[in-house]
Amino acid sequence: MNGDVFDTEGVLREQVVLPSERQVIGFAGDFVYTARKDDVDLFWLERFRR
Repeated sequence: MNGDVFDTEGVLREQVVLPSERQVIGFAGDFVYTARKDDVDLFWLERFRR
């Protein structure tokens, strides 16, 4: 997954690349939360700091 990060003025600040099996599910402060499903169908919540 590729994504662009814009500031409040609409200026491109960063580009983010995540492995395809991860899905962004939310943002809070300086964190982005992703979810993925493993080989035995368990879901994992992951938190990444900016």
